[in-house]
Amino acid sequence: MNTKIISVLATLAFLNTACSKEENTPPSYTNTSTATSVISTSSATTAAEVIESTMAEQEDNIAATQESTSTATSEFLNTYWKLIALKDAEIIVGEKEREPHIIFNADNRISGSDGCNSIMGNYKLEGEKLTLSQVASTMMACAEGGEHAHDFKKSLEEITTFKVHADQLELRNEKGLVLARFKAVALP
Repeated sequence: MNTKIISVLATLAFLNTACSKEENTPPSYTNTSTATSVISTSSATTAAEVIESTMAEQEDNIAATQESTSTATSEFLNTYWKLIALKDAEIIVGEKEREPHIIFNADNRISGSDGCNSIMGNYKLEGEKLTLSQVASTMMACAEGGEHAHDFKKSLEEITTFKVHADQLELRNEKGLVLARFKAVALP
């Protein structure tokens, strides 16, 4: 339970006890918390208003959190994410190499390239949790661009969460380590 609600309920219980003992002398309060500074023994309506206000504030906070999560999710989906680092090693793409990238489509499918082969698969989002499944790739032999292909695909298998920071995407493992970092770019 939220500490504000607990504080309001505890204050109401205290007030009820205090009022029944000293009907004519309301207690004074010096606590600066929202709940106890607003509540007085002269009006039960005020206590109800504080509870409603506190609950409305919580609903606003939840809505703001959901909005920021949905904003992060909307930025996450259907974006061309260019691989810029793999386990802290910067990815530099040669002139004739394919760019390693990934796109999380709205239909829970991924597509992209590991720098050599095309990749595809499924994903599931739950908040910041990200699970990739049935990740497959073509099996072409590439003269260039294959150095990071194996590590990229292996990293995708270990992903458990994601974070979007402005125009960057981090894919992390269960220990919170960043396995792959991407940058949102315009489609080439």
